[in-house]
Amino acid sequence: MLKYIKSRIPAPLKQTVRQTLLDPIQRKVGDWHLKRSVQAFRSGRALDRDFIENFRRAWGNEGFSADATYISETVSRIERCNTPILECGSGITTLVAALVGERRNLTIWSLEQDSEWADFVGRRLKKNNIRNVELKHTPLRSYGGFVWYDIEKIELPNYFEFVLCDGPAVFDVWGAAHAQWRYGLLPALADRGAKVGDILLDDATEPRAANLLRRWRQEYGMGHRLIRAADGDCAFVSRMTSRH
Repeated sequence: MLKYIKSRIPAPLKQTVRQTLLDPIQRKVGDWHLKRSVQAFRSGRALDRDFIENFRRAWGNEGFSADATYISETVSRIERCNTPILECGSGITTLVAALVGERRNLTIWSLEQDSEWADFVGRRLKKNNIRNVELKHTPLRSYGGFVWYDIEKIELPNYFEFVLCDGPAVFDVWGAAHAQWRYGLLPALADRGAKVGDILLDDATEPRAANLLRRWRQEYGMGHRLIRAADGDCAFVSRMTSRH
């Protein structure tokens, strides 16, 4: 239910919540705690559940950041990857994915629709000497029946073994395309000749998720497995996963 409530909060209010995180005093304190967490991980600290919760607190914006279960799944999946990773929507998962990716010499390609937020995440990456992220400000645009990131002028790899799908945020100002939510991931990349392996979809019980998962299954042969958790459900989507 919390995930659903978050998805229904208007964009201006979400902007206000993010602006609180961007406050200079709060940011300075948060940056100090985050730097310590990054250093701990690089020194060999395992990204277990307790560490992830501490990491979320250090990041701040906990009410709108990825939940611990989603982050844990992110870690376990990237630890098995050997090719570039795509992230839809930047934030705490950008740092986590990058830190795991450092150990495997992986690049994280992160798409972000909000320019101010992209700048903020980029500064935090720089402050922590994280260099394996290609963070791109990609405003949303209409693709006809759906809305997704504008990637027309971005040079992307032609294959992503794993995709973190926690965006974009599509609000009802987009009219009928609002109902298609994050569906555009597969058709937009396919139009660019980019192939996708597995997907970790956040907010999997959001009302629009059922239609998205149905279309991905029917049109692209992508089944899914729902991962239920007290802090929010997500879904593992793959051509090798039967739907249940």
